[in-house]
Amino acid sequence: MARILVVDDLPDNLALAQRHLTGGEHDVALAPDAETAVQMVETGQIFDLFILDVVLPGMSGYEFCEWLRQRKDTVDLPVLFITGERADLPDRLQGFRSGANDYLLKPVDKRELLARVDVLLRLRNALADVRSSNERLSSVVSQRTKALKEAMRELQEHQALLETMLHQLPAAIVVFDLDRRLVTANEVASRTFGLDVVGTDLPATVLAPVFERFTELGKGRLRAFLETAEGARVFEVEGSRLETDASRWLLHLVDVTERERLLEKAKGREVADLIKEIEVLKDELHSRYRMSRVIGTSASMRRLAETVDKLRHRFGTILIRGESGTGKELVARAIHFDGNFADRSFVAVNCGAIPDALFESEFFGHKRGAFTGADRDKQGLIAQAEGGTLFLDEIGELSMEAQAKLLRFLQDGEVRMVGSAEVRRVRCRLISATHRDIAQMVEEGSFRQDLYFRLEAIQVEIPPLRERQEDIATLARYFLRVKAIENSRQDEIKGISREAMRVLEDYDWPGNVRELESIFERAILLGSGPTLQVEDLPEKLTRRPITRQELPLIPVKTRSARPLELEPVRTRRRRLDPETILSALESSRGNRKRAAESLGVSRSTFYRKIEEFGLQSQIEK
Repeated sequence: MARILVVDDLPDNLALAQRHLTGGEHDVALAPDAETAVQMVETGQIFDLFILDVVLPGMSGYEFCEWLRQRKDTVDLPVLFITGERADLPDRLQGFRSGANDYLLKPVDKRELLARVDVLLRLRNALADVRSSNERLSSVVSQRTKALKEAMRELQEHQALLETMLHQLPAAIVVFDLDRRLVTANEVASRTFGLDVVGTDLPATVLAPVFERFTELGKGRLRAFLETAEGARVFEVEGSRLETDASRWLLHLVDVTERERLLEKAKGREVADLIKEIEVLKDELHSRYRMSRVIGTSASMRRLAETVDKLRHRFGTILIRGESGTGKELVARAIHFDGNFADRSFVAVNCGAIPDALFESEFFGHKRGAFTGADRDKQGLIAQAEGGTLFLDEIGELSMEAQAKLLRFLQDGEVRMVGSAEVRRVRCRLISATHRDIAQMVEEGSFRQDLYFRLEAIQVEIPPLRERQEDIATLARYFLRVKAIENSRQDEIKGISREAMRVLEDYDWPGNVRELESIFERAILLGSGPTLQVEDLPEKLTRRPITRQELPLIPVKTRSARPLELEPVRTRRRRLDPETILSALESSRGNRKRAAESLGVSRSTFYRKIEEFGLQSQIEK
């Protein structure tokens, strides 16, 4: 279990990070700003990894990262930036220059966060192991070299003892004089390098380059590839003059070939594991955005899936229309990631978030010096999407000026960076989305007609949730399972009551699927389980029950003198027949919710009767 410090100025982000990481069995500490984090480190708190937001009050995340890299006790600790404020390439580069090891964008997926944390911790542990191994080996070499030097200082008095010691050492020991003649070599050196004859000239041996290097440096240690009787080997060589006889040089050669091979093998295995893990994460990313993840079995959703299936391998201009929260971006990503272009770039842009003054720079890029603050070349969003997909979300928010510039690209497919005379052709698939009525905007004069004609080549309509109520139960079960897993409550909450499901089916869902997902996020966090009840749902879903006085009235025949009288609709529930259902749908113009209300029955009963009478095919016509 690792101890992790999360620094973020938003309490919700801190709570979410703590929940994700604690679920991953990590010990999590929180800090609302960098100054608090500095105090925690300086007071002796020990951490294994830091997760930082970029934009913080006072000291920024970059400055805090640089501060960590200046401390001896934190210089090698992994740092992961998580931010939603600065996501462009220059800011990422600044993060890595400040010493960060990784960069993750909000919103953060729990699995991806834990995977990245696990990779960084394993890299840190592997680095510590290698460093520890090197220190141990260096200590062994240092101790043996020291022993050899001590033995050489006693050479004048104990020549015989010295020779015995030299021949028993496992490393190669060689002594040359200033005339470059062999003075002595132990058994390992003789066997390894063929140094059998005392007085052999140094240039005639494989050690000549090593000796020349040491005579230039005076003393030191180096790594050398040397030819031996067993072929080329790697040696760590330490050389110095004898303290008792400055006219002689001692070379101490340690064969580290096997150690190098094992270290390289370990490094290669670790890299291979990382590559495999990256591929797994990439597969998970692609699978998250396949059309199979778009939940719904209604006829409208089946038609939507069929349309997406036709478009995913084609490189055309597509306009996705639907209310907010219906999943327009999810469908756009499904078209991209479920087709032939899944391995290419998918660049998503919120058109409402780009000011007119920055439109050309953001979309077409700029050259260094093109304007004040342009300190480097910047690639535009269109160029980033080359060969892939450019997704323009909420395109109806573009100003008329921005629309004209976008139309120019759509007409000729050419991009010219701000401050450059060079024109570049870029081919990418354009998918746009909007919740607004573009045709009406054209009539009102707030959207260019020629641009609309370019965008509407292929239109994809996403129905609102209220028009596909039969999918509510399926979506509810899906979000129940997903949110329970995300919040580690899958063993506590396993289902939803029939009454709660009926409340969900009777609601209008102005926020569509996004609102439904949000409600289950809340219900999972606050519900007591094991089954979600009506009281676990927000008040807005249940606060206005229908009273008998509010029930609509319909005319019915009686045996009295009067031909018609009014009777509460709810009394006719059991007299539903195909003709009544079709008539109600016709009166409500196909709106099933209003049709069910006019008949005084719940939507679930209404749908059940449609299925019971086999009316689905007639309704879809």
